Amino acid sequence: MHARTIRRRIPAPVKKLVRAALNRRERLRLHALVRELRADTEASLETYADLVTAWGNERFSASPEYLAAIAAAVRETSGPVLECGSGLSTIVIAIEGERYGVDAYSLEHDPVWLARTRAELGRHRLARVRLLDCPLRSYGEFAWYTVPDELPDSFSLVICDGPPADLCGRYGLLPVLGDRIYGEILLDDATRAHEEWVISTWAARFGVHASIEPGFKPYARLRPPIFASRELASRAATRSARSRAAERDRRPDAIG
Repeated sequence: MHARTIRRRIPAPVKKLVRAALNRRERLRLHALVRELRADTEASLETYADLVTAWGNERFSASPEYLAAIAAAVRETSGPVLECGSGLSTIVIAIEGERYGVDAYSLEHDPVWLARTRAELGRHRLARVRLLDCPLRSYGEFAWYTVPDELPDSFSLVICDGPPADLCGRYGLLPVLGDRIYGEILLDDATRAHEEWVISTWAARFGVHASIEPGFKPYARLRPPIFASRELASRAATRSARSRAAERDRRPDAIG
């Protein structure tokens, strides 16, 4: 008997129970993997692959290689980090941010993904990522996220996996927020047609330098022009020093 015929003969209540049991198993597996990642400073690609499976969105989820690259980049940056498009990558950013004291801001336009990612962050008590509801809006020649007021004025790292190309794509990142970015941009799905256009257009219009990391789902490392990078980094360091000095001055035990 054909498998499809067998599935049709299974009563709907039984199917529902099976799906619920499978979902519960994957949630437990995800919880265990998050605990494992929090305990392991350098997780293996196999662990990230298991995490992708447990997350349950393998067709659209970040690859294990991309997740490992994100984790390594967060470990090496001072922050803040900007993420475009939330999901499993948000969990990885939050885990590494918790470990190394790096704050991140994640922009999400889709209410379903916003709710799911927010629930997972809350379930695992991960607080270093601020997940922001950012509907898409027109900027004239292109559309992109609505920029919330609470975003900081500089970012040392950007994780770019949204918005989806079939809605408006990722081009708007640099026209809208390019003057706040002084560090590396990790762009997922680098060899798809839309992302290839984004990379070449950013290179021509904004002078970014790109390298493609090979793999099953290649991603790109992009860097802003070196002079803009240095200027923004210097300004960010000055602001950070001032902020730390102001915080010390506000402490009750400050000498003054």
